[in-house]
Amino acid sequence: MRKTELYTLIIDFRDGTYVTQALANDLLTAPFTCIENWDIRGIEEVSENCKADILSQLKDEKFVPLNGMKNVWCGCAMLNNKAMLMNLVKTKRAT
Repeated sequence: MRKTELYTLIIDFRDGTYVTQALANDLLTAPFTCIENWDIRGIEEVSENCKADILSQLKDEKFVPLNGMKNVWCGCAMLNNKAMLMNLVKTKRAT
C-alpha cells in the first residue's frame, strides 16, 4: 500500500483566494483529488460542472516546481475565460 501525503491547493480565481486539501498518493494525483474535494458553495461562477471542466484540463496540465522552493508547484486552468492559478504544496500533517 502506498503512503498518502497531505497536499494543499491554493487557488487564485477572479478576486478571491481559495484553499482545499486532500490526501493523495503522489504529485500527479494530488491536484485532481484537491479539486474533487474543493467546497465551491458560495463561489460565483463556479459549479460542479466547472469542477469537471477543471479536472479535464488538469489531464494536460503539468505542475512545475517553483524556483527556490521545496515541495511547491504551480499550475493553471481556465474557467469561464478567466485564468485560475493553482499553487500546490506538499503539506506536513499536523499531529
